[in-house]
Amino acid sequence: MFVDTLRLLKRMPGLFIPGVLIAVLDAIQIWFSLTGETFIAPRLLAVELVLMPFAFAAVYGAIKADDASFKSLIREGSRNYFRVLLPGLLVAFGAVAIAVVATGLMMALVQTDSVGLVALVMMLVIAVFALLTLFYDTAAVFEEQSVFNAIRRSVAVVSRVPMAAVRFLFAAILVALGIGVPLLVIWTAALYQQLTPIATMTPVEAAAFTQDQLFALIGSNGAMITTGLYFVGFLFFFTLMTTYKALLFKEVAAEEVSAEPQGEYDEKGRYYRY
Repeated sequence: MFVDTLRLLKRMPGLFIPGVLIAVLDAIQIWFSLTGETFIAPRLLAVELVLMPFAFAAVYGAIKADDASFKSLIREGSRNYFRVLLPGLLVAFGAVAIAVVATGLMMALVQTDSVGLVALVMMLVIAVFALLTLFYDTAAVFEEQSVFNAIRRSVAVVSRVPMAAVRFLFAAILVALGIGVPLLVIWTAALYQQLTPIATMTPVEAAAFTQDQLFALIGSNGAMITTGLYFVGFLFFFTLMTTYKALLFKEVAAEEVSAEPQGEYDEKGRYYRY
């Protein structure tokens, strides 16, 4: 499947364009955060969150139409924007609501006020909910499902083929490591002299180390290098994983269709399997 992802990206390099849009905004937001700009950074993050469904919709729509031209990406992103946005908002709200209710019930039954345990329960509930609704956006675009049907479709797919969600999770981890580790090595090598004082810090000093202190160490040039490497990493991770997810959903959906029993209806409307 991952080989198919690389082949598709080679055949349709235009699929990188939505990733470039989001990566540029994210990199600029990281730059302002590193430099201590607290006014622009959160507003850029809000703009990025608004445009994220457009990027997902553009990639999925282009793969569905087998056309990753700039015109096709704009058309598909605009046409499928709300199909991705609305169930996404519902999923986010549902995940938080279910996590809060589950945590409240646990605290009432177990009689605990441990912050760590409460956080763990919330994370587990949100993780399970996120896996069950993993394919809501692909279902909304590829099968043109409505808001609630897209979520139900994702739950049905993951419940029937749980390995699909596991495959995506492991792929995301491997891609993150495959991209992140080399970039981290490059970042460390490029800023070795500036980062040397961090190696001499005590655990207490390291725990209290702030973002402002990091910028003071690496300076403007270091911030530029950090931002540039982050841009590259985010671009490739976003493009690879959205493409992989689209192909994975298509594969699961195709297997589901082929697994349906074949038959025919008689003159009275009764169905007989072959």
